[in-house]
Amino acid sequence: MKVTIDDIVKETGLSKSTISRAITNKGSVSEGARLEIDKAIRKLGYKSKHASLFGSKAVAVISLDLSISYAQATHVRYIQTLTRYFKELGCVVFTLDCCGSRSTMEYYLKKLTHSEFLGIFILSYVGYSDFNDDIRNSNCPIVLINHYPNTLNLDVVSIDNFTAGLIGGSHFIKNGHTDIMILSGTYESATSRNRIWGIREAYKENGMVINDCNILPTNFTYDDGYEFALRFLRGDYSATGVFCMNSTLASGIIDAFVLGGKRIPQDLSIICSDYLPAPKKSGLALTTVCLDDVAIATAAADLMMERIRKPDDPKRNVVFSPILSEGNSVRDISKGK
Repeated sequence: MKVTIDDIVKETGLSKSTISRAITNKGSVSEGARLEIDKAIRKLGYKSKHASLFGSKAVAVISLDLSISYAQATHVRYIQTLTRYFKELGCVVFTLDCCGSRSTMEYYLKKLTHSEFLGIFILSYVGYSDFNDDIRNSNCPIVLINHYPNTLNLDVVSIDNFTAGLIGGSHFIKNGHTDIMILSGTYESATSRNRIWGIREAYKENGMVINDCNILPTNFTYDDGYEFALRFLRGDYSATGVFCMNSTLASGIIDAFVLGGKRIPQDLSIICSDYLPAPKKSGLALTTVCLDDVAIATAAADLMMERIRKPDDPKRNVVFSPILSEGNSVRDISKGK
């Protein structure tokens, strides 16, 4: 049966005149209505010489760093999810890698916030004051993923990193680990700071303290984990467990231990925080405080769509809570086991 404009009216609840203007590109139609109509056209299979209402529209995703050395695999998964999401709407997704450069991010923001993009997603924005005016005056909606701007009123999909640390610290305590190390990120990483805060709170609640010397800054890389393990094997550290900010650090530790003839968790217990349970390695399944990054990116895309449809609604902060995926990388020493 042939799909007609009347079918699109029923699907969207919009008037026939609005749908006609959108399809023919004659007259004014809000971006929100245009998205609803385009989605209905694709769902119902409506045939028109106007293949897509958004063929010329694009979404931008800005990442501070996508390099392997920076261990931003999660950013890649965010981008893949956003690309699939907006492809269904006939939109192109442009990914911009700042290669770790703040000046490059500043350049992109100045260019894009005054463009005709449908929307902009920013990964790893940490509140650089030089960029704030560009974001406030943006011509298009902006959604931040996993960051906490105190000075900007923006839509944010954030992660409860304090709870991630609290969960990891509590699991170590439950298994009798009173002396642990933390492989952190750099000082500028709000994610690391909040996870450390959560770990310390777990120990504080149990009458213990994690000293600053037990927290080692890293660049989240495999080599950083490997180097820590070598120093541990030389006797520089005496902890019974280590909390890693990602599974990349943990992989470096595991490989160094294998080569050094030591075992996880018999000689050192590991918990890592990552966005999906880490794969098993040599029969070892890492205990992971994890989140579903596909769900996070999808929520960010949904939030962008809401902002396009209702630009004057109050800004929202969608918070995802982590869960513990328990593997066999933590030894129970609570009773001398």
